[in-house]
Amino acid sequence: MFSPAWIIYMDCRQIIKLDYRNRSDLLQKGMKNLRILLMAGILCCSVQCLLAQATGKVGLHVDYNASLFRGGDVSGASALKAFQAGGILALGSGGNGQNIFSRIIQLEINYSRQGAVIDKENIVLNYFNFPLLLQRYFYNSGLYLETGVQLGILFDANLESDARTLAISKQFKKNSFGIDFGTGYKLNSGIGIRLRYSVDVAPIYRDGRDIHNSTMSAGLFYVFNRAGSGYY
Repeated sequence: MFSPAWIIYMDCRQIIKLDYRNRSDLLQKGMKNLRILLMAGILCCSVQCLLAQATGKVGLHVDYNASLFRGGDVSGASALKAFQAGGILALGSGGNGQNIFSRIIQLEINYSRQGAVIDKENIVLNYFNFPLLLQRYFYNSGLYLETGVQLGILFDANLESDARTLAISKQFKKNSFGIDFGTGYKLNSGIGIRLRYSVDVAPIYRDGRDIHNSTMSAGLFYVFNRAGSGYY
C-alpha cells in the first residue's frame, strides 16, 4: 500500500508534467502568432516604402471562384463554386506611358470561400487572403499580366450538406501560403475584368496530408479616379 507522501509526490509530478505541456503549447502558439505578426510587419513596411515612392489608388473587386483540392492524397474531389470579394491598393512603381511595360504593385485584402466537393458534401474554407502582386501593363493599353504571392488566414471551416453542417476548423492549418498568376484588362474609366489562378505551396491539413488549395477566379473590379490612363 502506498504511503500518503508517495501519493503526494506522484500527484506533484503529474502537475509538473501538465504545467510543462501547457507551457509548451503556449510557446508554440506564441511562436505561430509571432510569425504572423512578423509577416504582417514586413508586408506593412513594404507597402509604406512603396507609398513613399508612388501614388496609390484604391478599388474594389468581386470574383466567381471555382476551387478544388489538389495533391497526392486527394481522390474523388470536384470543384466548389463560390465567390471572393475585397479591396485593392494599386501603386505605380515605374512607367509613364512611354515604356513598353508599366509596372504596378497591387495589394489586396480579400474574403474568399474556398474548398472542394467530396461525396456530395461541401468542404467550405473561409479565408482572409492578402495577395501581393506585380502587374505588367502593356504600352498604351489596359491589358496586363500579373504574378505574386498570397498569405491566407483561415477563420472558419465547415462540412456542409443538405442534412448537416459540421465545424471542422481544427483539421486545417490556420495559415496558408500560395502563388498567384493572372491576366486582365482595365478601361480608362477604371472598370476592369480579370482572371486569376491561385495555388498553395504547402499542405493545408494539420496532419500533413498532401492536400493543397487551388482556385480559379474570374471577376470584375473598379479602381477609383482612374480616368485618363489606359494602363494605370
